[in-house]
Amino acid sequence: MFLRNIWWPLYRNFDKLHPEYEVADFWKGSRFIDFAFIHPHFRIAIEIDGFGPHLRDVSRYQFADERRRHTFLTGMGWQVCRFAYEDIVENPNICKQLLQLVLGRYVGMNDYAHAIGIRDREILQFAFRKVSPITPGEVAVNFGVHTRTARRFLQRLTTKGLLVPTNPNQQRIRSYRLSDNVPYETLL
Repeated sequence: MFLRNIWWPLYRNFDKLHPEYEVADFWKGSRFIDFAFIHPHFRIAIEIDGFGPHLRDVSRYQFADERRRHTFLTGMGWQVCRFAYEDIVENPNICKQLLQLVLGRYVGMNDYAHAIGIRDREILQFAFRKVSPITPGEVAVNFGVHTRTARRFLQRLTTKGLLVPTNPNQQRIRSYRLSDNVPYETLL
């Protein structure tokens, strides 16, 4: 029903969409995602939940396990989208709009935004949220990397014209700010 009512009318292909996609987890061996949309720079797990098997007929253990699974997928970098089976059947237009909203953040972006990569994008988003310029030390702490690695990330973004040193005339650059050239959709 999801493919017939939602996916096909929107995209007219099944490129990068994988049904019953197996994901290894560290406590049960493996799990299955109903539909996985896999792009080189992001992954979206699409789950179709029926009321009975996912709410009415579950035990406390199954309820807790489902929440652990969702959190695990999120922690592993998956964007998780959940649809009620009833909505897919009775309200497909709402489901299509919601799916477009989620995928549009990724698929609708220009190729340049994808080309910068996930880590670079996260650093740009960090710089956008911060009021003052960012430093290599802050990037190192926030992203769990060594300060030298953080400097390399910041230098690469400067070379791409996405960050600007706040003190470009000094020998050692201590902080960076966003360039005016950063595409707005990269910051969302």
